[in-house]
Amino acid sequence: MTEKRKLPRYKAKLPVTFNDNFQAEVKFTGTIMDLNLQGVGILTSTHYTKGKIINMNFDFKDGKKFYSIMGEIKYISSTPEGYHIGVEIINYNIYHLKKLVDTINSLAVSSDPVIS
Repeated sequence: MTEKRKLPRYKAKLPVTFNDNFQAEVKFTGTIMDLNLQGVGILTSTHYTKGKIINMNFDFKDGKKFYSIMGEIKYISSTPEGYHIGVEIINYNIYHLKKLVDTINSLAVSSDPVIS
């Protein structure tokens, strides 16, 4: 399979809460397994469908928080651990994305770090 990503992904292990864009009161949890400015890979026990819009909230252990990151599920696969969903970030302002990438970069010490 040809790699479509334009930016490298950083491995992570970050807790995430997310919800269906139209059902804000229903929250799900998962773990961000990798991320960059264009998207995140999430491991969750919740099955979603391709094309679903979700809102994500996550915290870095150093106290930085990122809320209401909207994304579209681009793929989903079933694994023994749960469902791996690939989410493309679709609307987050550039200032906050810059803060997110600065946070990722400040925690990354190699090309394949695990951010937690």
